[in-house]
Amino acid sequence: MQKRYDDLKANSLRERNSYQKEIDAATKRIAEWEARYKAEQNRAKELHRLAYPERYRLSSGAELVSGWIPNRMYPSLSITTLFHGTEFKNTSYNLSQNLLDKYDSGALTLHELVNELFEPWEQVDESQHSLLAIALQTAAGGIPTPHVGTGAGGSSSDLPWNDNDKNKFQKTKFKGRR
Repeated sequence: MQKRYDDLKANSLRERNSYQKEIDAATKRIAEWEARYKAEQNRAKELHRLAYPERYRLSSGAELVSGWIPNRMYPSLSITTLFHGTEFKNTSYNLSQNLLDKYDSGALTLHELVNELFEPWEQVDESQHSLLAIALQTAAGGIPTPHVGTGAGGSSSDLPWNDNDKNKFQKTKFKGRR
């Protein structure tokens, strides 16, 4: 009885080893196929970018560094753009479910989604926007006129505790003849 058990055990091990060799060979073939598929998929994406470059450009001319939708329940699109070496971040809360579905299905690229939600001046900050306006004006054949600031900015207040108005509430001195 023991001999029969040992024979069955040995046959089972031989059979398992032959199956394991087949499993290993199939796994290797799958890995090779996946590598070829991924390479072909990357090549197809690259060719698509070359064939349809307008789908991969922002209307502002800025470079899209990243874009993400943090919450699918209440969708909003947060972007980071790069324009003349300066990064800018902005968020749009106007992402409709229709646009989200088109983006998820691949009908819209991320660049097209950004162009749909953000105006060109919203894709860059104000200083970048002025550079963009000058570039567009020059490209249209006009003479660029950069904006020159005239002050340091700030604000003023008419409230009584404003330093500029401290003399406003004092009694005026009589300047007439006595």
